[in-house]
Amino acid sequence: MKAAQLTGYKKFEFVEVDRPSPKEGQVLIKTERVSICGSDLRTYDRAHPEESYPFKIGAPCHESLGEVVESRSSELSVGDKVIVLPTETGGLIEYIAESPDRCIKIPGDGDLSVWMMAQPVGTVMYAIQQADSVLGKRVAILSQGAIGLAFAQLIARAGARQVIVTDILDYRLEAAKKAGATHTINAEREDVVAAVTEITEGAMVDIAIEACGRPETCNQVFQVIRQKGQAILFGM
Repeated sequence: MKAAQLTGYKKFEFVEVDRPSPKEGQVLIKTERVSICGSDLRTYDRAHPEESYPFKIGAPCHESLGEVVESRSSELSVGDKVIVLPTETGGLIEYIAESPDRCIKIPGDGDLSVWMMAQPVGTVMYAIQQADSVLGKRVAILSQGAIGLAFAQLIARAGARQVIVTDILDYRLEAAKKAGATHTINAEREDVVAAVTEITEGAMVDIAIEACGRPETCNQVFQVIRQKGQAILFGM
């Protein structure tokens, strides 16, 4: 079967590897979708020590979805659709043998590309659960990629008083409005700190979330929160 593997700085290769056989208690999953995490991009885009290459088969990629085609477990059956968090390999591979405790069963209908987003959105939900309640509060979310948009939608639904989002791309800001953002700031054309100051009438935000891992947004987090506010550096 085919797999992709990072073999050098910004160098992916397709390789032929043996199809795995599931052990007792495992299932074999045929990969149908993968998504690329920001951490995967940083891994690809960064030079690593020479001895780090090649990466394990299928890496870097840890967000994968597929169909169970063979089962040696009572917990999952052939035909089940699952999100899988692979351990022995990365996700860029045709078949994955994995334990059910590393799989999340999903409904068999609907767009699989949409279901694939359940994995990264789940990490956003976990971060929100660890934070203070957003009910009635002012929240700023810096960057509106997939993660930032998930934060905007979930925080708006959780009852935040203001959901202020920033990005440098207008189409993302438009998407954020549809997701529930109350205010949008184009960080390329506007002074983010000044804009937040105006929107909040000088109160600043109770919670600021950094959602892309860039130095400038990490710094802005601490410039837009009030004293004793909460900063979440998710993108780090």
